[in-house]
Amino acid sequence: MNSIAELVLIQRIIVKEAIKTLYESVLSRLARLDKTQLHAMLISPLVKRFASSQIDSSRSRIATKQLNVVQNTRELNTRNPESGGERQALHGEITHTG
Repeated sequence: MNSIAELVLIQRIIVKEAIKTLYESVLSRLARLDKTQLHAMLISPLVKRFASSQIDSSRSRIATKQLNVVQNTRELNTRNPESGGERQALHGEITHTG
């Protein structure tokens, strides 16, 4: 073998060992963290139910951001920073619910 071929072979062995060490120390640990959490599906309906009960009991009809921005425009605070004080602009986009 000539010296260039030996050098390439040695570099290949060194890289292969480095990748093996990386896999054993880091990548296998990350693969263990990527497991499905079965109990998360059981908890999420309870969290959603609790959130909806809190909104219903407050009577201010403040909606969650996922469902609606405003549920009832009659109870809209015109000083609300999210609405920008433009109550008339909202009437063209949202209809009354009550």
